[in-house]
Amino acid sequence: MRADTRRGLRKLISETINTSKLIASDGLIYEYLDHLHREIGLLPEDVANVPLAGSADDACSEIADKQYVIDQLADVSDKKLFEAVRSLCDDPELTSRKQAIRHIVWLVACAIKESDQWSDEMGDDEYLVMLPEDGTPNVVMLKTV
Repeated sequence: MRADTRRGLRKLISETINTSKLIASDGLIYEYLDHLHREIGLLPEDVANVPLAGSADDACSEIADKQYVIDQLADVSDKKLFEAVRSLCDDPELTSRKQAIRHIVWLVACAIKESDQWSDEMGDDEYLVMLPEDGTPNVVMLKTV
């Protein structure tokens, strides 16, 4: 990509930052869950792999096994995690912590996809705004596969 194109894109994104995908400096897109009183973050590629329609069980189960997801919920008790999922998901039958985390992954991915942070209509190249610690937006282009 040419430098003048990057500058123009950077200006456009900084002017419309509220409708861009926002990725924190750790590479995750976050969604706040009231019932857990915390933000839960997912990698953009994991969000993209969770379908809004149809069965998301396999994709969410695979993501729920990832260490970065497990680490985010490590200090949440099973009781609190189960209560949150039951109140958010129409009281599902939960038999394991992994099932509860799978539901959380689905909720977060769907919330991100349905928000202004996500657009499936960006074409083959996706542009993201990264917000590093200093708050200066950086434009990053990801090639979708």
